[in-house]
Amino acid sequence: MTAEFITTEPAATRLRAAALPGTEAADAHAVLDGLWARGRAFLGTDLAVMGGAMTWVSERNLVAAISNAGGFGVIASGSMSPDLLSAEIAATAALTRRPFGVNLITMHPQLTELIDVCLAHSVRHVVLAGGIPHGSAIARIRNGGARAVCFAPALVLAKKLVRSGAEAIVIEGLDLALADGRSLAVLGRNGAGKTTLINALVGAVKSSSRVTLAGADLSRLPSHRRARAGLGWCPQERNIFRSLSVEENLTAVALPGPWTLKRVYAMFPRLQERRANMGGQLSGGEQQMLAIGRALMLNPKLLLLDEPTEGLAPAIVDELLAALKRLATEGLSMIVVEQKAAKILRFADEAIILNRGAIVYRAPSAALLADQAALNAHLTAAG
Repeated sequence: MTAEFITTEPAATRLRAAALPGTEAADAHAVLDGLWARGRAFLGTDLAVMGGAMTWVSERNLVAAISNAGGFGVIASGSMSPDLLSAEIAATAALTRRPFGVNLITMHPQLTELIDVCLAHSVRHVVLAGGIPHGSAIARIRNGGARAVCFAPALVLAKKLVRSGAEAIVIEGLDLALADGRSLAVLGRNGAGKTTLINALVGAVKSSSRVTLAGADLSRLPSHRRARAGLGWCPQERNIFRSLSVEENLTAVALPGPWTLKRVYAMFPRLQERRANMGGQLSGGEQQMLAIGRALMLNPKLLLLDEPTEGLAPAIVDELLAALKRLATEGLSMIVVEQKAAKILRFADEAIILNRGAIVYRAPSAALLADQAALNAHLTAAG
Protein backbone atom coordinates (compact mmCIF):
# COMPACT_ATOMS: atom_id res chain seq x y z
CA MET A 1 0.00 0.00 0.00
CA THR A 2 1.21 3.50 -0.79
CA ALA A 3 0.24 6.83 0.72
CA GLU A 4 0.84 10.47 -0.03
CA PHE A 5 3.03 12.41 2.40
CA ILE A 6 1.96 16.03 2.50
CA THR A 7 4.11 19.02 3.49
CA THR A 8 3.83 22.75 2.89
CA GLU A 9 7.34 23.18 1.43
CA PRO A 10 6.21 23.29 -2.24
CA ALA A 11 4.11 26.40 -1.50
CA ALA A 12 7.17 28.18 -0.16
CA THR A 13 9.13 27.00 -3.19
CA ARG A 14 6.48 28.47 -5.46
CA LEU A 15 6.75 31.87 -3.79
CA ARG A 16 10.53 31.86 -4.14
CA ALA A 17 10.26 30.75 -7.78
CA ALA A 18 7.92 33.63 -8.62
CA ALA A 19 10.66 36.07 -7.70
CA LEU A 20 13.21 34.50 -10.05
CA PRO A 21 13.92 35.91 -13.50
CA GLY A 22 13.01 34.26 -16.82
CA THR A 23 14.57 30.85 -17.37
CA GLU A 24 15.31 30.31 -13.68
CA ALA A 25 11.65 30.83 -12.81
CA ALA A 26 10.55 28.42 -15.54
CA ASP A 27 12.99 25.79 -14.33
CA ALA A 28 11.85 26.26 -10.75
CA HIS A 29 8.19 25.91 -11.74
CA ALA A 30 9.02 22.73 -13.69
CA VAL A 31 10.68 21.26 -10.60
CA LEU A 32 7.73 22.34 -8.49
CA ASP A 33 5.22 20.78 -10.86
CA GLY A 34 7.07 17.49 -10.55
CA LEU A 35 7.26 17.69 -6.77
CA TRP A 36 3.59 18.19 -6.15
CA ALA A 37 2.05 16.30 -9.08
CA ARG A 38 0.96 13.42 -6.84
CA GLY A 39 -0.48 15.81 -4.28
CA ARG A 40 -2.53 17.66 -6.88
CA ALA A 41 -3.83 14.39 -8.28
CA PHE A 42 -4.75 13.14 -4.82
CA LEU A 43 -6.56 16.34 -3.77
CA GLY A 44 -8.03 17.11 -7.20
CA THR A 45 -6.73 20.68 -7.08
CA ASP A 46 -4.50 23.02 -9.06
CA LEU A 47 -2.16 23.51 -6.10
CA ALA A 48 -1.10 20.86 -3.58
CA VAL A 49 -1.71 23.22 -0.66
CA MET A 50 -4.04 22.44 2.24
CA GLY A 51 -5.31 25.16 4.55
CA GLY A 52 -8.29 26.61 6.29
CA ALA A 53 -9.59 27.38 9.71
CA MET A 54 -7.60 24.62 11.37
CA THR A 55 -8.73 25.59 14.85
CA TRP A 56 -11.73 24.82 17.02
CA VAL A 57 -13.82 27.38 15.11
CA SER A 58 -14.22 27.02 11.34
CA GLU A 59 -14.84 29.84 8.85
CA ARG A 60 -16.64 28.88 5.66
CA ASN A 61 -15.60 31.97 3.70
CA LEU A 62 -11.90 31.27 4.27
CA VAL A 63 -12.27 27.59 3.37
CA ALA A 64 -14.16 28.45 0.18
CA ALA A 65 -11.65 31.17 -0.76
CA ILE A 66 -8.73 28.71 -0.51
CA SER A 67 -10.52 26.20 -2.72
CA ASN A 68 -11.60 28.85 -5.23
CA ALA A 69 -7.96 29.99 -5.50
CA GLY A 70 -6.89 26.48 -6.51
CA GLY A 71 -5.86 25.10 -3.15
CA PHE A 72 -7.62 22.63 -0.88
CA GLY A 73 -9.74 24.26 1.82
CA VAL A 74 -10.48 22.30 4.98
CA ILE A 75 -13.38 22.84 7.36
CA ALA A 76 -12.41 22.49 11.02
CA SER A 77 -15.24 20.67 12.77
CA GLY A 78 -13.78 21.17 16.26
CA SER A 79 -16.49 20.44 18.82
CA MET A 80 -19.39 20.80 16.35
CA SER A 81 -22.34 18.47 16.70
CA PRO A 82 -23.32 16.41 13.64
CA ASP A 83 -26.18 18.83 12.85
CA LEU A 84 -23.90 21.88 13.01
CA LEU A 85 -21.29 20.19 10.83
CA SER A 86 -23.94 19.29 8.27
CA ALA A 87 -25.03 22.92 8.08
CA GLU A 88 -21.40 24.11 7.78
CA ILE A 89 -20.64 21.72 4.92
CA ALA A 90 -23.77 22.80 3.07
CA ALA A 91 -22.95 26.49 3.57
CA THR A 92 -19.38 26.01 2.33
CA ALA A 93 -20.54 24.05 -0.72
CA ALA A 94 -22.77 27.01 -1.62
CA LEU A 95 -19.64 29.21 -1.83
CA THR A 96 -17.41 26.96 -3.96
CA ARG A 97 -17.68 24.26 -6.58
CA ARG A 98 -14.06 23.26 -6.03
CA PRO A 99 -12.92 20.37 -3.78
CA PHE A 100 -12.71 20.90 -0.03
CA GLY A 101 -12.38 18.58 2.94
CA VAL A 102 -13.42 18.29 6.57
CA ASN A 103 -11.09 17.99 9.55
CA LEU A 104 -12.48 15.83 12.37
CA ILE A 105 -11.03 15.53 15.88
CA THR A 106 -10.42 11.87 16.64
CA MET A 107 -11.34 12.26 20.32
CA HIS A 108 -14.78 13.72 19.52
CA PRO A 109 -17.41 11.56 21.29
CA GLN A 110 -19.53 11.50 18.11
CA LEU A 111 -16.73 10.81 15.63
CA THR A 112 -18.66 8.02 13.90
CA GLU A 113 -21.70 10.27 13.39
CA LEU A 114 -19.49 13.09 12.09
CA ILE A 115 -17.90 10.74 9.55
CA ASP A 116 -21.38 9.72 8.39
CA VAL A 117 -22.33 13.41 7.96
CA CYS A 118 -19.30 13.90 5.70
CA LEU A 119 -20.22 10.85 3.64
CA ALA A 120 -23.85 11.96 3.33
CA HIS A 121 -22.63 15.27 1.85
CA SER A 122 -20.24 13.41 -0.51
CA VAL A 123 -17.19 15.05 1.06
CA ARG A 124 -14.28 13.59 -0.88
CA HIS A 125 -11.54 13.92 1.76
CA VAL A 126 -11.87 13.52 5.53
CA VAL A 127 -8.91 14.60 7.64
CA LEU A 128 -8.46 12.97 11.07
CA ALA A 129 -6.42 15.01 13.57
CA GLY A 130 -5.95 15.53 17.30
CA GLY A 131 -4.61 12.05 17.98
CA ILE A 132 -3.95 8.77 16.20
CA PRO A 133 -7.29 7.40 14.93
CA HIS A 134 -8.46 3.84 15.26
CA GLY A 135 -8.45 1.72 12.14
CA SER A 136 -12.26 1.45 12.30
CA ALA A 137 -12.61 5.21 11.69
CA ILE A 138 -10.29 5.05 8.68
CA ALA A 139 -12.16 2.03 7.32
CA ARG A 140 -15.52 3.77 7.72
CA ILE A 141 -14.29 6.75 5.70
CA ARG A 142 -12.89 4.61 2.91
CA ASN A 143 -15.84 2.21 2.79
CA GLY A 144 -18.09 5.25 2.40
CA GLY A 145 -16.22 6.33 -0.73
CA ALA A 146 -14.13 9.18 0.74
CA ARG A 147 -10.36 9.40 1.10
CA ALA A 148 -8.75 9.29 4.54
CA VAL A 149 -6.05 11.80 5.48
CA CYS A 150 -4.38 11.51 8.89
CA PHE A 151 -2.03 13.65 10.94
CA ALA A 152 1.00 11.89 12.45
CA PRO A 153 3.64 13.35 14.80
CA ALA A 154 6.39 10.98 13.68
CA LEU A 155 7.32 8.79 10.73
CA VAL A 156 6.97 5.55 12.72
CA LEU A 157 3.34 6.40 13.53
CA ALA A 158 2.77 7.50 9.95
CA LYS A 159 3.78 4.05 8.73
CA LYS A 160 1.38 2.48 11.22
CA LEU A 161 -1.46 4.65 9.89
CA VAL A 162 -0.66 3.65 6.33
CA ARG A 163 -0.94 0.01 7.37
CA SER A 164 -4.34 0.89 8.89
CA GLY A 165 -5.55 2.26 5.57
CA ALA A 166 -4.72 5.98 5.61
CA GLU A 167 -4.24 7.25 2.05
CA ALA A 168 -2.36 10.44 2.88
CA ILE A 169 -0.29 11.50 5.88
CA VAL A 170 0.42 14.99 7.15
CA ILE A 171 3.66 14.80 9.15
CA GLU A 172 3.13 17.44 11.80
CA GLY A 173 5.82 16.61 14.33
CA LEU A 174 5.74 17.38 18.04
CA ASP A 175 6.94 20.94 18.49
CA LEU A 176 8.05 21.64 22.03
CA ALA A 177 9.98 24.56 23.50
CA LEU A 178 10.74 25.44 27.10
CA ALA A 179 12.21 28.72 28.27
CA ASP A 180 15.15 28.78 30.65
CA GLY A 181 14.10 28.41 34.27
CA ARG A 182 10.64 27.03 33.46
CA SER A 183 9.13 23.67 34.32
CA LEU A 184 6.84 21.57 32.14
CA ALA A 185 4.48 18.78 33.22
CA VAL A 186 3.93 16.07 30.59
CA LEU A 187 0.69 14.20 31.16
CA GLY A 188 -1.29 11.53 29.36
CA ARG A 189 -2.75 8.07 29.64
CA ASN A 190 -0.58 4.97 29.49
CA GLY A 191 0.84 4.51 26.02
CA ALA A 192 0.38 8.18 25.09
CA GLY A 193 4.05 8.61 24.17
CA LYS A 194 5.38 10.34 27.29
CA THR A 195 8.38 8.08 27.82
CA THR A 196 9.08 8.04 24.09
CA LEU A 197 9.30 11.84 24.17
CA ILE A 198 11.84 11.78 27.01
CA ASN A 199 13.85 9.01 25.37
CA ALA A 200 13.96 10.96 22.10
CA LEU A 201 15.26 14.04 23.92
CA VAL A 202 18.11 12.14 25.58
CA GLY A 203 18.93 10.05 22.51
CA ALA A 204 17.91 6.73 24.04
CA VAL A 205 15.87 5.83 20.94
CA LYS A 206 16.49 6.41 17.26
CA SER A 207 14.68 9.55 16.17
CA SER A 208 14.75 12.14 13.41
CA SER A 209 13.90 14.81 15.98
CA ARG A 210 15.86 18.04 16.20
CA VAL A 211 16.90 18.71 19.79
CA THR A 212 18.53 21.97 20.83
CA LEU A 213 19.61 23.09 24.28
CA ALA A 214 20.69 26.65 25.02
CA GLY A 215 21.25 27.17 21.30
CA ALA A 216 23.38 24.04 20.82
CA ASP A 217 22.14 21.32 18.46
CA LEU A 218 22.24 17.95 20.24
CA SER A 219 20.39 16.00 17.55
CA ARG A 220 23.38 13.96 16.35
CA LEU A 221 24.97 13.44 19.75
CA PRO A 222 24.83 10.11 21.61
CA SER A 223 23.24 10.05 25.06
CA HIS A 224 26.47 10.43 27.06
CA ARG A 225 27.45 13.54 25.12
CA ARG A 226 23.97 15.02 25.56
CA ALA A 227 24.43 14.53 29.30
CA ARG A 228 27.70 16.43 29.22
CA ALA A 229 26.03 19.15 27.17
CA GLY A 230 23.50 19.74 29.94
CA LEU A 231 20.72 17.14 29.86
CA GLY A 232 20.11 15.46 33.20
CA TRP A 233 17.95 12.33 32.95
CA CYS A 234 16.09 10.28 35.55
CA PRO A 235 14.65 7.33 33.61
CA GLN A 236 11.52 5.50 34.70
CA GLU A 237 13.64 2.47 35.66
CA ARG A 238 16.03 4.71 37.73
CA ASN A 239 19.06 2.75 36.45
CA ILE A 240 21.25 3.37 39.47
CA PHE A 241 24.50 1.40 39.87
CA ARG A 242 23.36 -1.32 42.24
CA SER A 243 26.89 -2.57 42.98
CA LEU A 244 28.21 0.89 43.88
CA SER A 245 27.64 2.76 47.12
CA VAL A 246 25.34 5.77 47.27
CA GLU A 247 28.30 8.11 47.36
CA GLU A 248 30.03 6.32 44.49
CA ASN A 249 26.83 6.58 42.42
CA LEU A 250 26.85 10.32 42.94
CA THR A 251 30.52 11.05 42.41
CA ALA A 252 31.01 8.71 39.42
CA VAL A 253 29.14 11.08 37.09
CA ALA A 254 29.85 14.44 38.74
CA LEU A 255 30.62 17.46 36.57
CA PRO A 256 31.76 20.87 37.83
CA GLY A 257 29.05 23.29 38.92
CA PRO A 258 26.87 24.42 41.82
CA TRP A 259 25.49 20.94 42.53
CA THR A 260 27.96 19.18 44.80
CA LEU A 261 27.82 16.15 47.04
CA LYS A 262 27.13 18.41 50.01
CA ARG A 263 24.24 20.13 48.28
CA VAL A 264 22.64 16.85 47.16
CA TYR A 265 22.90 15.51 50.70
CA ALA A 266 21.27 18.70 51.97
CA MET A 267 18.32 18.12 49.65
CA PHE A 268 18.09 14.40 50.45
CA PRO A 269 19.41 13.84 54.02
CA ARG A 270 18.46 10.17 53.79
CA LEU A 271 21.12 9.67 51.12
CA GLN A 272 23.78 11.02 53.44
CA GLU A 273 22.62 8.63 56.17
CA ARG A 274 23.00 5.73 53.72
CA ARG A 275 25.99 6.98 51.76
CA ALA A 276 27.99 3.77 52.41
CA ASN A 277 25.16 1.42 51.41
CA MET A 278 25.11 -0.24 48.03
CA GLY A 279 22.53 0.97 45.51
CA GLY A 280 20.85 -2.43 45.54
CA GLN A 281 20.26 -2.13 49.30
CA LEU A 282 18.08 0.97 49.02
CA SER A 283 14.30 1.14 49.10
CA GLY A 284 12.39 2.27 46.02
CA GLY A 285 12.03 5.79 47.36
CA GLU A 286 15.70 6.00 48.26
CA GLN A 287 16.67 4.75 44.81
CA GLN A 288 14.56 7.49 43.24
CA MET A 289 16.24 10.11 45.44
CA LEU A 290 19.59 8.72 44.33
CA ALA A 291 18.58 8.85 40.66
CA ILE A 292 17.58 12.51 41.00
CA GLY A 293 20.70 13.32 43.01
CA ARG A 294 22.90 11.63 40.41
CA ALA A 295 21.27 13.66 37.62
CA LEU A 296 21.84 16.86 39.62
CA MET A 297 25.54 16.00 40.01
CA LEU A 298 25.79 16.44 36.23
CA ASN A 299 24.88 20.10 36.87
CA PRO A 300 22.30 20.03 34.08
CA LYS A 301 20.76 22.93 32.23
CA LEU A 302 17.58 20.85 31.87
CA LEU A 303 16.41 18.03 34.14
CA LEU A 304 14.22 15.29 32.62
CA LEU A 305 12.25 13.07 35.00
CA ASP A 306 10.16 10.13 33.81
CA GLU A 307 7.44 9.27 36.36
CA PRO A 308 9.60 9.92 39.44
CA THR A 309 6.84 8.98 41.92
CA GLU A 310 5.70 5.73 40.28
CA GLY A 311 5.12 2.90 42.74
CA LEU A 312 6.21 4.87 45.82
CA ALA A 313 4.48 5.22 49.17
CA PRO A 314 2.42 8.42 49.64
CA ALA A 315 4.80 9.87 52.22
CA ILE A 316 7.79 9.36 49.90
CA VAL A 317 5.81 10.83 47.00
CA ASP A 318 5.18 14.00 49.01
CA GLU A 319 8.86 14.21 49.96
CA LEU A 320 10.02 13.84 46.36
CA LEU A 321 7.49 16.33 45.02
CA ALA A 322 8.57 18.84 47.67
CA ALA A 323 12.15 18.45 46.43
CA LEU A 324 11.05 18.97 42.81
CA LYS A 325 9.07 22.04 43.82
CA ARG A 326 12.17 23.44 45.49
CA LEU A 327 14.18 22.82 42.31
CA ALA A 328 11.53 24.60 40.25
CA THR A 329 11.52 27.53 42.68
CA GLU A 330 15.29 27.77 42.38
CA GLY A 331 14.93 28.11 38.60
CA LEU A 332 16.15 24.75 37.32
CA SER A 333 14.49 23.98 33.98
CA MET A 334 12.59 20.69 34.20
CA ILE A 335 10.39 18.41 32.11
CA VAL A 336 8.48 16.01 34.35
CA VAL A 337 6.41 13.08 33.15
CA GLU A 338 3.92 12.31 35.89
CA GLN A 339 0.66 10.42 36.42
CA LYS A 340 -0.38 12.41 39.51
CA ALA A 341 -1.65 15.43 37.62
CA ALA A 342 -3.11 17.33 40.56
CA LYS A 343 0.17 17.21 42.47
CA ILE A 344 2.57 18.10 39.66
CA LEU A 345 0.36 20.88 38.26
CA ARG A 346 0.55 22.76 41.56
CA PHE A 347 4.14 23.81 40.93
CA ALA A 348 4.94 23.24 37.23
CA ASP A 349 4.73 26.37 35.10
CA GLU A 350 3.32 24.79 31.95
CA ALA A 351 1.60 21.55 30.96
CA ILE A 352 0.96 19.45 27.90
CA ILE A 353 -1.20 16.36 27.48
CA LEU A 354 -0.13 13.72 24.96
CA ASN A 355 -2.34 11.24 23.19
CA ARG A 356 -0.76 8.65 20.89
CA GLY A 357 2.30 10.77 20.33
CA ALA A 358 0.54 14.09 19.66
CA ILE A 359 -0.01 17.12 21.88
CA VAL A 360 -3.78 17.40 22.36
CA TYR A 361 -3.76 20.04 25.11
CA ARG A 362 -1.30 22.78 25.99
CA ALA A 363 -1.82 25.41 28.69
CA PRO A 364 -0.35 27.01 31.81
CA SER A 365 -0.49 24.45 34.60
CA ALA A 366 -2.80 26.59 36.72
CA ALA A 367 -5.29 26.79 33.84
CA LEU A 368 -5.28 23.01 33.33
CA LEU A 369 -5.63 22.40 37.06
CA ALA A 370 -8.77 24.55 37.03
CA ASP A 371 -10.18 22.82 33.91
CA GLN A 372 -11.71 19.67 35.34
CA ALA A 373 -13.47 18.89 32.05
CA ALA A 374 -10.14 18.74 30.21
CA LEU A 375 -8.58 16.59 32.93
CA ASN A 376 -11.50 14.17 32.78
CA ALA A 377 -11.52 14.07 28.96
CA HIS A 378 -7.81 13.46 28.50
CA LEU A 379 -6.57 11.70 31.64
CA THR A 380 -9.29 9.46 33.04
CA ALA A 381 -9.21 5.83 31.98
CA ALA A 382 -10.73 5.29 28.55
CA GLY A 383 -13.81 3.13 28.58
